[in-house]
Amino acid sequence: MEKNDEQAKSSKYEFLLLVAEISSALWVHIQIFETTLRNFLSEFLTNTSGQVDWWNTTNYFYAKENSIIDEIKTRLKHSNLDTNSKNVISNLGFSFWVELLSKRYHQKIWMKLVKFFPAHPGRREDFYNKAREIRNLRNVIAHHGP
Repeated sequence: MEKNDEQAKSSKYEFLLLVAEISSALWVHIQIFETTLRNFLSEFLTNTSGQVDWWNTTNYFYAKENSIIDEIKTRLKHSNLDTNSKNVISNLGFSFWVELLSKRYHQKIWMKLVKFFPAHPGRREDFYNKAREIRNLRNVIAHHGP
């Protein structure tokens, strides 16, 4: 029995190590995608709104995204930090950026965004679904999920 217990523990450890190595290998690609998406969308929003502080543009975002922006601005003020582009943009989570690719932003953002892309990415639905998969994988890795 002891030998089987040792083999089981060793097998579990090897599995955890394998998962950690795979997660580590994927993390760099996820980080690059997240950062690229954030920077690209932020630049796009700056250009289309004509404002560096595009998050203050009225009637651009729906209630959920406006609530997230307001929460970040409040948190920054409580921390005595400026609500400048560096602080606001870096505090907006990956889900915020992915949501801007969703169906409800098809007209407000996507139809304008495709003109801004150097190479058209294809259908919004496909791009959005892939971005969601990457976000979900990122969350599983970050929270040590199965």
